[in-house]
Amino acid sequence: MPETKNPQFSANNFDNVLGILTNKEKLFPFIKNSFNKDPTVRLLVLSNISTIIFAIMLQWGLNDILFTYWIQSALIGVFHFLRMAYFKTEKKINNKKKLGFALFFLLHYGFFHFGYLMFIGIPESKMLAGILISALPFAANHAASLVYYLKNSKPKKAKDFGNFMFKPYLRIIPMHFTIILGGFFFGILTIPLFIYSVFTGNPDQIDALSMILEIPVIVFFMFLKTVVDVASHAIEHEDE
Repeated sequence: MPETKNPQFSANNFDNVLGILTNKEKLFPFIKNSFNKDPTVRLLVLSNISTIIFAIMLQWGLNDILFTYWIQSALIGVFHFLRMAYFKTEKKINNKKKLGFALFFLLHYGFFHFGYLMFIGIPESKMLAGILISALPFAANHAASLVYYLKNSKPKKAKDFGNFMFKPYLRIIPMHFTIILGGFFFGILTIPLFIYSVFTGNPDQIDALSMILEIPVIVFFMFLKTVVDVASHAIEHEDE
């Protein structure tokens, strides 16, 4: 039986990325095909599952999860910087020019994440160790992905180097939007709980009730984040 090929998508166009992420008839077959043919996709799925397990076992709150995904997002930038530094082209690019582009990427990507960190804040120290440990599988996945694509990717046209610089944004924006949407959704769910606790005269009930709601909501949106992350990763590397 002939192998089913993935449809071609350009990771240089946000509309193409958004198009597959919002079309379930394309999304899940695309992920399945990518999962079967690309070992880095399988590793990425495992690293995301391990993050969900950490979140449940350590009872992370929304801020802990946002910080975890901030670390993952920062790691994506670090490894993309290395990919830019070793970017293969059909015609040789001056190494100083290539390094200059890579450093420029690191600068604006770093500023973006610094501002984002100021927005979400850093979790309490008792949660920090678990969060950092949970990031290790994700870092290992991207190290393996770096080696895999440096070895197997085809040389690109020199003009593609500039577009390549913005690829991580096409991946992290949908990823973070999904989990932030989960935070807003959870906030809406807690409004009736707050009203109920006020009318019953027992404000302490809101903590117990919100915890019952928090775990399934967090797991659901972390699952959605995993789907978005894996699909975006596959789209990003589809033309390599």
